[in-house]
Formats: sequence, C-alpha cells, structure tokens
Amino acid sequence: MKKKIWAVLLSSAIALSGVPVSVLAAEDAAIENGFSDGQEDYGLESNREDFPQEISDKEFDFTSDIDSYEGSVSIDTNSINSGSCGDNVTWSLSGSVVTITGNGKMKDFSYDEVKPWNDATEVIVENGVTGIGEYAFQNCPKLQTIKIPASVTLIGSMESSDYFQGCIDAFDYDGGSLINIEVSEDNSIFSSWKGVLYSKDKTKLLYCPRQITSIEIPKETKNIYVSAVACCEKLSSVAIPEGVESIGICAFEHCYGLLEIVIPISVNSIETRAFYKSTPLFKVCGNSYGESYAKQNNYKYEVTETHIHTWDEGTIEYEPNCEDEGCILYKCTTCGNEKRETIPKRDHVLVREDAEEATCTEYGYTGDWYCALCDELIKEGTVIPKKNHAWDKGTVTKAATCVTNGVKTYTCTVGGEERTESIPAKGHAWSAWKVVKAASVSGEGLQQRTCKNCEKVESKSIAKLTSTQTIPSTLTVKTGKTSTLKPASSWKNVKYSTSNKKIVTVDKKGKVKGISAGTAKITVKSGSKRAVCTITVPGTTAIKNIKSSINVKKGKSTTLKPKLSYAGSPDTVTYKSSNKKIAIVSKYGKITGKKKGTATITIKSGKITKKCKVKVK
Repeated sequence: MKKKIWAVLLSSAIALSGVPVSVLAAEDAAIENGFSDGQEDYGLESNREDFPQEISDKEFDFTSDIDSYEGSVSIDTNSINSGSCGDNVTWSLSGSVVTITGNGKMKDFSYDEVKPWNDATEVIVENGVTGIGEYAFQNCPKLQTIKIPASVTLIGSMESSDYFQGCIDAFDYDGGSLINIEVSEDNSIFSSWKGVLYSKDKTKLLYCPRQITSIEIPKETKNIYVSAVACCEKLSSVAIPEGVESIGICAFEHCYGLLEIVIPISVNSIETRAFYKSTPLFKVCGNSYGESYAKQNNYKYEVTETHIHTWDEGTIEYEPNCEDEGCILYKCTTCGNEKRETIPKRDHVLVREDAEEATCTEYGYTGDWYCALCDELIKEGTVIPKKNHAWDKGTVTKAATCVTNGVKTYTCTVGGEERTESIPAKGHAWSAWKVVKAASVSGEGLQQRTCKNCEKVESKSIAKLTSTQTIPSTLTVKTGKTSTLKPASSWKNVKYSTSNKKIVTVDKKGKVKGISAGTAKITVKSGSKRAVCTITVPGTTAIKNIKSSINVKKGKSTTLKPKLSYAGSPDTVTYKSSNKKIAIVSKYGKITGKKKGTATITIKSGKITKKCKVKVK
C-alpha cells in the first residue's frame, strides 16, 4: 500500500515540475527503440521542445515536493531494510548503503517504480550477481556511487556490451547525484576509469554519470557510445583525444552547459542527434571530418590547425567501359576523408566473330563486328551465296513404275554432295472401259478397265438411268473463294450440310466457301434423294518434324527440315527470327547462333505456323 501511495505522489511531483510524464516516457522509448536504426527525426522533435533548457535540483527534489503536497502521507522507506529483487537475488539496506546479493540477474523495474533503496547514497553489488535490472537505480536522487563486481555481464535491458544501451536506464535520471562508477578489475565485460563506465578494453565509453563536471577520456577509446554523455549538464568542456573514431547517437544530447568540445582529426563518424540541444564551440582541424560536420549542421567552430590531405593511390570502385564512366576513390592517409574522380569512357574495341566460308551446300557469312569490351553488335554481317555445284550426269537409283515415281541421283564432282530428282511414274496402260453391269432405273451400273503392264483392274460405277442429278463428286475451292452446287431442277426443298465447317462452309442456296486447307464433304438432300461432293481446299494443313526447342552453339549452324501435310498443294514455307542479334535464319531454314541468349524461330506455311525456341550457348 505504501508503494502505491509513493508512486502516486511521485507522479504528482513530476507533474508539478512541468515535465510531462508522457514526454519523458516517449523520449526514453525513442532512444532505446528508435535511434538504433539511424533515422534522424523519430517523431520526437516537437516533444523535445517541451523540456526545460535548465532543470534545477529543486525541481526534482521529490522529498520536498511530497512533503509540501496537499494531503501528503508520510512514508518511511527505511522501515523496510531487505527483500527480494530477483529469482535468486536479494537486497539489504544499512543506513544509506544498499547491498545487492545473490546468484543471477536482478529483476527489471518500471521507469517510475519506487524502489526500497530510493534514498540510498551508495550501491554495492556483490560478486555472484550477473545482471543489473532495467531502471534498478533510476530516480535515486541521492545515489552517488555504485560498485560493480566481476560477475556482472549485463546492465539494463541489453545483453551485449557491443550494443550497450541499458546502463542509461539502470543508473541515473536527469538531475541525480551519481558521480562515480567503480568496476572490479576482474570484470570481463566492463571497466571504469575516473568514475566513468567503459568496455573492458576501454575502446568504448559507455556511460558517464550525470553529475560529473569533467571527463578525461583514455587514449584507448575509439567510440563514444549511444547517449554515453547525454544530460551531463555540469560538463562545460571536453577534449576528445586523438584516436577516437566515432561519436554515437545522442552521445552529447542535452549537455546544456557544454561550451566547447575538441574534435580530433581521427573522428570520421558523428551519428544522428549526437549534439541535440547542445551548442558547444567545435574546435577542429582544418580539412577534417569535424570541420565538415560543423559546417553541415551550422555549429560554431574554430579551426585550431590546418590539415593538408595526403591522398593514397586510390581504389577503382568500378571500371569504365564503352557505355559508362568509371570511378576511383581516394582516401586521406591521415584523416580518412574521401574524394572521388571519374574515369572517362573507353572507345569500342572491334572484333569480328562468326565468319564462315561458303560451300556448295552451305551459305557463308562475312561475320559480325562486336565490341570486345561491352559485347555490343557494331556492324552486322551479310550472307555469302553458296558456291555452284558441278553435278555429274546422274544415275537411276530407283526405277519408275506405273504408279510410283523413280529416283535419279546426281553427285557433285567437287564436294561429293548428292541431290535427287524424281522420275515421274509411267502411268497405267489402260484398256478400254468394259461394261460389267449395265445401269438401270433401280440401280447403278459398273464398268472396268485393266492395265496392260501391271494388270491392275480399275472399276467405275455407271449412274442410274433415271437420275437427273448434276452435283459433282469432287470439287476444288481455294481459301476465301466460293463455288455453288446446283442440283437437278427436279430436286425440291434442297438442304445442304458440311462435314467440317473449319474447312468449308455451305449456305442454304448451295454456295460453298473455302475456309482453310483440308478436305470436307458437302451433303445435298432432297427428300429421299442424296448426293455427296468432296471439297478440297488446297494448302498446308500441318507442319511436322519441328522440335519445340533446340540448342545451337555460338557461331554454329543447324537446319530446320519441316514436313508438310497438305491438301491439293502446299503453301510456301517462310522462316523468321524474333531476335537477329541472338540467332538468324535463312530462307532455307538454316539457323546460325550469333550471341548467347534465346530467340524464337517462326515457321509459316499458309495459315499454319510452328515455333521453335533456339538457345544459343
């Protein structure tokens, strides 16, 4: 119950001081959670203006505020002198000295939580305790000294000294009395020097007590860490020694009394809000990072000496080529400042590729001119015509028959290549037609003839004598063209139908139209009378023997050999490449790889197309 009353009165004291609790909480949350990502604003700029520029000790004298608070309750915190502050950690209070004992980590406390040791002037953490809880000794206005043993590896909420922030939340509050931190020499994570908390090797300045009036930073220090010296209002000047390289986020934030600070030439990084609400005179070396920082952020500065850059030999960040300039980076061997210079673009270096001599069977190619640096095609080559063959008189390799063509083979006397020539079939030597069965009114007749060479018999029907039909049995109609079927005048209520509308269509008047290459049947009906006409639309119906994808080596060739299916007669075959820089194709289907990549070859005959994906390796 006493703790709850104390918390209410503490909040009232903060409110009377003029500093909104929400603002303090928001700023602490932003420092812990927002600054680590390197952003510049964090949405706290307006809230920061609510902070008073100077905060007196009286404003944070909670005891006096509580005593003067109307309806105040007297609370004796000394009446409780021991208790638990972790799973295996206890505290004990003797006078104004609190001792933390146990094995393991202290528990974490809330920002405004009242601790039993709030009036302590000294904290002794005994060996065995491994961690100091978050906000454990914050808002202890009388605390002057804290002693940390070898066993402590964790201070506050952060578990790594490399990302240390927790101590700012564990030890102090703005306006407290803390002036001295002592760390055991046997501690493997932390160390102390002249009351200030450092990493073990002193390369990082981690935390400076808020009441300290001067800081002597050791020569080993390389980094002044996040919020390390923030809110040290009594600090008037700091001489950062040569060797320090970086100043962290909010490192000197709210150091209202800081009049001047020496920035050595070794400093090459100053993070966001490092000097927020602090306006010291920067003493810098000319041509240094510190001078550049002061200029960019409109801080007052004074050049103490002039530094002449000594540039190294430079490092090429990226080489120039035919399309883009290059860049070379120079660094000062003394201060680390950088400068960049451009390297002019280079001219094209021409090389010829893919040149081929023509032969009797293969086209040649003059070759393409490329840039050896950027691989750009500068000039495309031209095709060299084939050389003429010297053919012999030819030899009959297959004799022609009545129904099959023969083959005659010719051989080139130069290259040995062969070509063939078809020998037309002899054709049948038919006898005269002989009526085998005479036609009648009720049925068709039959007539036959015989080949005198191969004795093949061919039959043909004889139409009914009574039929007056004039519908042809076969008809050829070109694509897009029409023809009209006209039955005998005696046929009434004639109806027409097609077996394949994709090949040929027919209207109710017998008008036939060719749609695409192929064969379809038109049926004509009139009552019980029926006639069928086979319509042929000449042209290519299919392209076969083409793979969906092939591989061609750069500079090599292969020839497509499509097989056509067609009705009547085939259409002309054409070839086209989607990217001539990758692969070209001749009118005879020869593909030549030009450059690594992928192109598509389109083979077209009439309305039929086929695609082949070519990958040039």
